[in-house]
Amino acid sequence: MGLQNKFDDLRMKFAQQSNHSVNRAMFTLLDRFLYSTSAPTRSGPLDSGPHIRDSANVQRLMNYFVLATLPCWIIGMWNLGYQSNLVMAQLEMTSANGWQGWMLDQLNLGYNPADFFASFVHGLLYFLP
Repeated sequence: MGLQNKFDDLRMKFAQQSNHSVNRAMFTLLDRFLYSTSAPTRSGPLDSGPHIRDSANVQRLMNYFVLATLPCWIIGMWNLGYQSNLVMAQLEMTSANGWQGWMLDQLNLGYNPADFFASFVHGLLYFLP
């Protein structure tokens, strides 16, 4: 209950900021991921909206979806780096181009396709932007 009270206090502070504030947007994203809204879904007698009206609301289902796709993201990032490192090894390239290559050179991870961490970070640098 203590964490939710802190979020309630912070919500009032962020509500005073502009609707286009990056800080407010990031807070709202985290708040809605962790806690469901208390506003109920309302429907008139003739409306048959597509909303779920039980404990598994749409927001909670979308949170489950995001969490369920995390393994796919991790495998995808590793595979992207692995494939890139494999091609670089076949073409005998010593460094990647662009800021990703600069970052990998600064981290001194190398471009070995057999190294899981090097492949993961290489894929991460192309995947995140």
